[in-house]
Amino acid sequence: MEEILLGKQLVPSIICGLLCFISAVYSIDLSSPKYVQKGGKFMLACEVTGLGVHLWYKDGKPIVPNSVNKFHLESDSPSYSSEKSNYFTIMRLLVDDADSIHTGEYKCNSDGRYSQHVVVVTENMIETNEDYPGVGKILTPGEPLVLQCNTSECPHCTVVWFKDGKPLHSIQDHLEIHENNSITINHASYNDSGVYVCAIDRKQLDVALNATIVVQSKIKLEKFVASSVVVDGSPLEIYCNAKAAPPPYIRWFIGEQEIFDDDKRVKLLDHDGLKRGKLLIEEANFDDRNHYTCEAYNQLDSVNTTIFIRVKDKLAALWPFLGICAEVGILCSIIFVYERRKSMNQCDEPDTDLPADNKQRDQIRTGQDVRQRK
Repeated sequence: MEEILLGKQLVPSIICGLLCFISAVYSIDLSSPKYVQKGGKFMLACEVTGLGVHLWYKDGKPIVPNSVNKFHLESDSPSYSSEKSNYFTIMRLLVDDADSIHTGEYKCNSDGRYSQHVVVVTENMIETNEDYPGVGKILTPGEPLVLQCNTSECPHCTVVWFKDGKPLHSIQDHLEIHENNSITINHASYNDSGVYVCAIDRKQLDVALNATIVVQSKIKLEKFVASSVVVDGSPLEIYCNAKAAPPPYIRWFIGEQEIFDDDKRVKLLDHDGLKRGKLLIEEANFDDRNHYTCEAYNQLDSVNTTIFIRVKDKLAALWPFLGICAEVGILCSIIFVYERRKSMNQCDEPDTDLPADNKQRDQIRTGQDVRQRK
């Protein structure tokens, strides 16, 4: 009994001899399996010649349709071909809800020469190398980043890569796409973060199967100094410098109280591309003396830093200056009085305090005066 899988030369009215999966039609290629997605539909058809009972076989066992295996059988009425001088019949095997039990090798008639291997693939057939399932891959700036997609149910399938919805291509000395369905990013940076998608090449598998790897990094937060001082009535500005990929979310606390965007006095502004990265109080007062905390967080990490703000009086710097001026004035007064008294004392001193030489000269002058009077 001769049998022909669809794809052989048949009468044009006999479905053109093709193998159909879902709504698509494929030329027969017995060298590789055909894939159908779980829950989808597929149909196998072949032409058998001769009269009699013809059966479908899966993995060498006859197929008996029931509610468990969900197989459906159809066949046309036998027709006579004058060219072949024999009757021929088109047999069809249909599955409306494909599942893993439908993976196998199919033949029409056990001794048929032609068979077709069918593989039912699941939506999650692609396995990724995520560091944390459902969270993604952690990027460390400056170090290599490797992303991998394994297609165990379709070992001969290759994938195409996308980043943030755009096709990904190799970049010399930076990004390499390998044949084993992986990519390597040398010296990764924050710019390499994003949503990566590996999808089965539609030339190999006519179903849309893909997997997503979210690449992000832990947070690097610049710590605040322990404390700082602001003058009463002047602006109070605090900057939260946090880096991560993607940019982290920011929360602010004054003491134990969280600050929200609708606060009337405290404004939360964007800073350096970071949403709510700056806290601003336009006119600080003594009530603003407190601990201020910035918390940065994402799916992977949560870090915070705190600073204590002191508020001083506007004239606080004037009082020390006035004190210094008073001290200088008092010191100058003391020096002036001391010098004045010293000079007065020198004027009131007697001649006995004169040196011995001066006394002798005065005595000689006095003797001369006495002789002249005689």
